[in-house]
Amino acid sequence: MKIFYKINLVIFTLLLLYSSVFAQQTAEEFYEKGLEKMKSGRYQEALPFFDEAIKLNSFYVEALLERSRARSNNKRDLPGALADIETILQINPKFGEAYFERAHLRRTMIFQMLKEKGQMRTSEILPYHKAILEDLNLAIENGFKNKRSYSYRAELQARHLDNPAEAIKDYTEALKFDPDDFNLLMNRSFAKRANDDVQGAIDDLREIINRYDEAKANKEIPAEKLNILKSAAIMALNNLSSTFALDEKPELQLWAIEKSIELQPNTMAYLARGRYQTIFGSLDDAIADYNKAIEMSGGKVGHYFMSRGIVYHLQGKTVEAEADFEQGKKIDPNLKNYNLRYWLELVRRQREQRKVKVELPN
Repeated sequence: MKIFYKINLVIFTLLLLYSSVFAQQTAEEFYEKGLEKMKSGRYQEALPFFDEAIKLNSFYVEALLERSRARSNNKRDLPGALADIETILQINPKFGEAYFERAHLRRTMIFQMLKEKGQMRTSEILPYHKAILEDLNLAIENGFKNKRSYSYRAELQARHLDNPAEAIKDYTEALKFDPDDFNLLMNRSFAKRANDDVQGAIDDLREIINRYDEAKANKEIPAEKLNILKSAAIMALNNLSSTFALDEKPELQLWAIEKSIELQPNTMAYLARGRYQTIFGSLDDAIADYNKAIEMSGGKVGHYFMSRGIVYHLQGKTVEAEADFEQGKKIDPNLKNYNLRYWLELVRRQREQRKVKVELPN
């Protein structure tokens, strides 16, 4: 009897092991089918496959992660998506990517909350951003170190937590994974400017422009890629012009504007040159540039009319000025609170002193 019992026990154990292996293989098959649906953007159809995989293996963290992503698509089931991430972290508290996904879900929930409640005070929303930061810290600490994690944390530090110094460090880390990402260089330049490192900001923007110039000289660069680099260079030049303006370097400011227009006439460059001419040059030329900006924008931006109206006012053309002020407010109702007296006096002082930074009117 003892021998028979032992044999049965061995057989039972083998059957359990076989059953477990078979179930795991089946779970893997369901998981792969779910992934195929995800790759083709059929998120809702992917859910049943991930459900089956998780039924067969409740510790299948990869299936839980993908089900969370499928649930969160188009904000269909954010609580369910978050529950899947929480389950993963209970199974494996060292799963760095899960912390990153939780940070992403929390940001989506903030957007949804703002949509439902409208405007919220900074003090109300700050705890949510701090929770996202904590998740991103845990993601990176637990090995999820890549362009996405560092750039996401950099953006959070720069835009919501007023910490440009830390943002600069993270943008620098993100660039190690993708040195050709011009958006990272651009954003790092903004963070540097916010951190009072004007020269560092200028260096990052010049790097973008230099890379375009180098690519333009390389005949092997495909036209499509060159156009992308050209757009990045134009954006960098426009930002460089404003940086030079704040640094009180009008000659370099004008150089950046002219080079931007030379590469491709664009609204932002004409606006920048209009502002430059308003302070340093001809008011007629300023009007001409604002005319081009308004034309290129289809006459749909209220601020452009307000800027041109200020120049008309400086010229003593009050009828034209008032018409522009009215048109600007008509296009953008928010401009009804535009402190016209303040801006008129500010621009008058700038032109009189030929400086961007002047003592502000009371």
